[in-house]
Amino acid sequence: MTLTRNKIIGFSLIFILFVILISLLAYGLANRSSVTGQSGINIVGKPAPDFKINTFDDAEFTLADNIGKPIVINFWASWCLPCREEAEILQRFSIKLNPSVVFVGVNIQDSINDANEFMNEFGIEYINGPDKTGSITIDYGVIGLPVTFFVDGNGIVANRWVGAISEPKFIELLDATIGYRQ
Repeated sequence: MTLTRNKIIGFSLIFILFVILISLLAYGLANRSSVTGQSGINIVGKPAPDFKINTFDDAEFTLADNIGKPIVINFWASWCLPCREEAEILQRFSIKLNPSVVFVGVNIQDSINDANEFMNEFGIEYINGPDKTGSITIDYGVIGLPVTFFVDGNGIVANRWVGAISEPKFIELLDATIGYRQ
């Protein structure tokens, strides 16, 4: 009888551990957020990592030279469908807010021809250049596209948005960063 009782206790313990394991697994999956959604989260509230980029029009852009003005930094690629959704919004606001806000696009994992075609298609005229080595992308913690960073006039990353940014969201984050009102 003791052997049967020990078996019952053993099976009960295994069953309880199994239920706990399944519960933890279900909880973890239910509360899991997209890894891509974490792009750049670690630099919000911190100084924007400085970078130098050779633009598509053969100029040089250095972030440090533009501190003092708010800066919008957008990471994009021509093959990125959400990047296509937001391209016109960014271009329109770059014209509207020029010269008080600096816009810069950082193109990643793209050919120069494809990037230029994309910029021509959407009439993008603000500063843009390729991240040839991937170092800017790494410094900003970008792991998915598109990602837009809002840097205040003191050079602090005030906000960031992962995914295609809508016009209302762009205005909201710009207002939170620099007090922009339409």
